[in-house]
Amino acid sequence: MQSYSSKDIDSYLKKLPSENENFTSPVGVQALKYLKENLDNNDLELFLKLLTDRDWWFQPLKISEQTKGKTLDRTDVFQSSFCLAARVIVANSARLQTIVKTF
Repeated sequence: MQSYSSKDIDSYLKKLPSENENFTSPVGVQALKYLKENLDNNDLELFLKLLTDRDWWFQPLKISEQTKGKTLDRTDVFQSSFCLAARVIVANSARLQTIVKTF
């Protein structure tokens, strides 16, 4: 396995998610190889969709300049994850007991 600098990995992650991702960069080739070796076909398809289709997983409450540039390399990852989890719980409040048992 070839090693890459953190700068190479950071620059790769900052470009994601991207519809133009074709996994031809050195880091991209290694990432795709890892995914194919460690995920089944269904999970691989979903993970590739996560990396290439931003609109599939991120739908902001309102469009603004701040929401146009979101990438996977974010400083607010924990706050964003918590807010998303809270929205899921509110949207599924009829099933709150099931959600609580799941977590």
